[in-house]
Amino acid sequence: MANRFLLFFFKIILSVSAIAQNSTIRPLKIGDFVPDVPLDNLLNYPSPTAKLSDFKGKLVILDFWNKGCSSCIQAFPKMQELQKEFEGKLQVLLVTANVPEELKLLFKQSPIIKKTRLPFKLADSIFTNMFPHFLEPYHVWIDANGKVIATTRDFNATPEHIRDYLEGKNIGFIVPRDLEEFNMDMYKPMLQEKNAKLLDNLLYYSVITKPLFSERSSGLLADSVSSNQSGMRFLDANLLFLFWAAYTFRDPFDRIIVEAKNRGRFFEPKDNNEKDAWQRQNTFCYEIRLPSSQYDSMSNEALTKKLLKKMQADLNMAFGVTAMVERRKLKCWVLSKPGVGNQLKTNGGFDYIQQDENHFIIRNADFALFTDKIVQENLGVSSHPLVDETGFTGKVDMDINASFTDISSLNKELKKYGLELKEQDLELKVLVIKDDE
Repeated sequence: MANRFLLFFFKIILSVSAIAQNSTIRPLKIGDFVPDVPLDNLLNYPSPTAKLSDFKGKLVILDFWNKGCSSCIQAFPKMQELQKEFEGKLQVLLVTANVPEELKLLFKQSPIIKKTRLPFKLADSIFTNMFPHFLEPYHVWIDANGKVIATTRDFNATPEHIRDYLEGKNIGFIVPRDLEEFNMDMYKPMLQEKNAKLLDNLLYYSVITKPLFSERSSGLLADSVSSNQSGMRFLDANLLFLFWAAYTFRDPFDRIIVEAKNRGRFFEPKDNNEKDAWQRQNTFCYEIRLPSSQYDSMSNEALTKKLLKKMQADLNMAFGVTAMVERRKLKCWVLSKPGVGNQLKTNGGFDYIQQDENHFIIRNADFALFTDKIVQENLGVSSHPLVDETGFTGKVDMDINASFTDISSLNKELKKYGLELKEQDLELKVLVIKDDE
């Protein structure tokens, strides 16, 4: 793969693009037809160039990725399986704006990319300008006639959804909002977006809205004159994250105990086919700003404390719950290192993660990624928090062939590294969320 890539790289250096890509390309939306543009810089394809019309009669999924997006690369095997399952009816094209020179080391060292046989479109500017976006992985679905039918998140690429399209059913995914529709200037209130003419004399507010699917980031807000912190914003966040942010910020998600009747609205489903509908109903935006008379005279630490206290009250009121931090004695999974010697180590080299339902590989990566994986896989499944007593904080190579929700099988794999998960009663500080009485 490395030799093929280097040969391809030198071919690109010697070639000149057939069109002035940026001069004639305009952003497209759902329902538009994609121009029959020439495609150059192709890898894993019979020729280094093609046309979009070469894929006519097939569903085309443009899978946008970049060299720094590990979750993009981890999804390549899944996309390759979809290509194999729907061969002749589907064409997946892996699209990146990264140029070959930027990708040489990644293509040489990444085991996932070495095994990937899907065609790559490198050094892209055509599709990137047609479909502007902020977050990757990002998918564009183009039907058999060249019409854009979806711009969506990568988890919607499932056999069931592809089968629905092929059978003529309405797929109806969440559509990330046009980037021009929401500027999301961190100096302006969220309610002024989309050309609103309100709030010119606004002094203070906090607001909770339905999701915007804006692909914009959350964070601290700043005053446009002094640049002092003036508030905070969370976009398209689920309830578990919002309560975690308001009450803890540093403790793991599994230190939140949900005793409300409708627990399902706190935990995102594991099934990718259900995530889209769940996010429509159970993600929200929250923003709060204080008057300048307050934040100009307060330290950032004091201001953050004040903002979080108000956010806590808002979340409890809006969602009909009471959340309180308390200490409880709980059954926990305690991760310890009873083995002799240092079996947690790395051989160095390229760092990467590869995972599927029953297989987890990390190379030269932080050990915390492994413990985070245990927490994430068991959210909403197990009521046992994880307590890491290994004291290890370095980088590791690990190969786990077990489901992270099957503790018995997981323990068998952990023995290779001198690790063990044991059930133990411990007193922990937790956030407990209950329905209002």
